[in-house]
Amino acid sequence: MKPSSPHKNSDCAQQLSAAVQMIAMLEQTVMSLQQSNEDLIQGHREKDIIIAQRDQTITTLLTRQKIDQQTITALEEKDLQNKILIGKLNNVVSEQLLRLQKNKGEIFDYKMLRYQWMQLKKMIWGRKSEKRHITVQSENTNTSAQGKLFDVAADHEGVVHLKDAKKIKERMVVVVKNKEPQPHPGRYELPEHLERVVIKIKQDVPEGATKVGTERTERLACDMMRPYVMVEERDIYIVKADGTGKHKQLIAPPAPHPIPKCKADISLLVMLLIEKFVYHMPLYRLQQRFKQYGIDLKYNTLSHWVNATIDVLKPVWELLWQELIKSMYMHMDETKYRVLDNTKAKGKQSHNGYLWVGGNPILKLVCFIYRKGRGKDEVKDILSGFKGHLMSDGYGVYDGYGAQPGVIHSNCVDHSRRYFSDALINDEQRSAYALDHFFVQFYQIERECKEQDLSFDEITEVRQQRAVPVWNALFEWIKEEIPKVIEGTPIYTAMAYTLKRKKQLMAYCDDGMLSMSNMFIEQSIRPTKVGLKNYLFAGSPECGERAAIIYSLIQTCKLHNIDPTEYLYDVLLRINDHKHNKLHELLPQNWKPQPDLYRREFSRPAKTA
Repeated sequence: MKPSSPHKNSDCAQQLSAAVQMIAMLEQTVMSLQQSNEDLIQGHREKDIIIAQRDQTITTLLTRQKIDQQTITALEEKDLQNKILIGKLNNVVSEQLLRLQKNKGEIFDYKMLRYQWMQLKKMIWGRKSEKRHITVQSENTNTSAQGKLFDVAADHEGVVHLKDAKKIKERMVVVVKNKEPQPHPGRYELPEHLERVVIKIKQDVPEGATKVGTERTERLACDMMRPYVMVEERDIYIVKADGTGKHKQLIAPPAPHPIPKCKADISLLVMLLIEKFVYHMPLYRLQQRFKQYGIDLKYNTLSHWVNATIDVLKPVWELLWQELIKSMYMHMDETKYRVLDNTKAKGKQSHNGYLWVGGNPILKLVCFIYRKGRGKDEVKDILSGFKGHLMSDGYGVYDGYGAQPGVIHSNCVDHSRRYFSDALINDEQRSAYALDHFFVQFYQIERECKEQDLSFDEITEVRQQRAVPVWNALFEWIKEEIPKVIEGTPIYTAMAYTLKRKKQLMAYCDDGMLSMSNMFIEQSIRPTKVGLKNYLFAGSPECGERAAIIYSLIQTCKLHNIDPTEYLYDVLLRINDHKHNKLHELLPQNWKPQPDLYRREFSRPAKTA
């Protein structure tokens, strides 16, 4: 064998070494693969465990889902039952709510009925005056009028939260009257102008007695009615005519009389008017009084005399209304006046007519107009042509006319105050606050202006400086309080009424000539209401118009301190012969009595002792 060459041995060694390294690498790779395989096996085992756990969890979840499904089904059935029950309960609740609303309405109605009942009790047995009598402490004391106000328990409407300082400084009103001692009733001297009828009382006087004086005792006496017949005598003369040889007859003209061929003297006509429209005596009662004295006058006769006499006075009344329209300042109101109506069915033969009343407190004029209705058409007709200041209450028909160009509309403060006064029964705290902290100052300002006899310009300045800030504070207070009260209650009505008429209520502050109250007209209306309580109604719409005529003249006479009896007698005596263009001289405000020759000559027979 040939020995190998060194080069070949070296290559084999290198190849062997490389093979050994490769084997080592393969072994290492195999070991790595085995380790990877074991890791994979271990991973598969873990995954199997996880899958098994997931399967178990899924099985558990499926079981729970099945249980939950059963629970949901049971809950759905229960929910359905609950819905049915809730539906029934909703029906019950709805019924309860309806019943609650009804009860609430009944409670509100009860409270309003109780309020009305208290108002009726007050009207029948309570004080008619709306004056507030408040004891106000001085500023040095700890107790104030406002503090006393809040001691009053709150009513069912809620509690008032008012600020202590309300822009209105508290005022103490002290009215001092000098009381003079009055004479004892019945111990004053009787009027000197009355006729004296002397009655001599006889007595037995012993012989030798000497008269030293006479004791006189005066007592006021009267005859209830002393009718007599006035006989008018006119002498007839025959005188020769100049140059004709004939004679002519001379006779004085008859005494003036407003009604031709009337058997009643003017004095009786005036007495009928005064008795009916001043002392509110129905004609039927006057008829009975005449019968008591043996005078049988038919009711129709008396009625005719009254109607005919008033018809004679109608031109004077028309002129009076024209004077009022031209005055540019009018207070206005209306009142019901029941009138018989033969056009209606039997048993309902009457309707409510209305006496509309206009007046001017500066000129002291009052004039009534009768109308069947109380609407916008009547106002438009009655006030046709009027421009200027119009004072009224809050009745809506005046608002429309007051909005016309040339008309300045104002509302009565008394009406606003009266709403708060009526609400004292319902909400004493708020009502008393408004009355005692606002309204009392309005009237105090006017009282001081009157006592100081200020001019119209001075009154305007005082109102602007003192009354306007009080009004602004009042409206601010109402805006704060009105959301807290129940709508429909008296206190809400008072606040809403006042707030709605802010401009009209404050209008009087712009002119010192204007009055803040419509009481001037309401006082003129009162006699008509007393009259209706006695004679109940007018006999026809025409009689309603006649009532308006005579009430106008009588009430205007009263404002001028004129005796209506003297005025009516003088006017009836003169009116037929008075020139039409001088008829204004017979208006009450212009009237001057004339010498009455007829009354002096035909005076009633004197009484004999």
